[in-house]
Amino acid sequence: MEDKKITYKLKPINLVADSVEDIKLPPYNERVIEKYGEVIPLTLKEIEDTLAENIKRKKENLAKLQYETARKENIEHFHPFVKELTPEQLLTAHMYKEACAWIEISNKNIASIDEQNKIDTEEIAEIKKQIPDLDIKEPVESPYVEVVEVDEDEE
Repeated sequence: MEDKKITYKLKPINLVADSVEDIKLPPYNERVIEKYGEVIPLTLKEIEDTLAENIKRKKENLAKLQYETARKENIEHFHPFVKELTPEQLLTAHMYKEACAWIEISNKNIASIDEQNKIDTEEIAEIKKQIPDLDIKEPVESPYVEVVEVDEDEE
């Protein structure tokens, strides 16, 4: 696979104002960045293929529904005690099994997120390298951060 050069540029801002004082620039991290070097082709056939895949998936889901219904009836036939378990016992066994599955899934998701964060951090560094104007340390408003002003006389 050939190594394609990815470049980043700030999208020009259309400023419309009656006076210079009325101009409001967006925060640096909200500026639109255009990424060049990647092309994502799209064809009508690909959309039609997706539609065909969805029809296939629906058939598979209907078959799975029939299978699970038969499986439930089979379990009840060969293990009739399950019908005697209290809802609490059934729920407890189900919750335990579900917790085990979620632990496995969560560990995989965390590893995937960590990998994506590494990629994103590297991409941000490359963008700032190619567009140095973005490497300013403007305060960014966030609902998670409380800004506290300090009186310089008290320092």
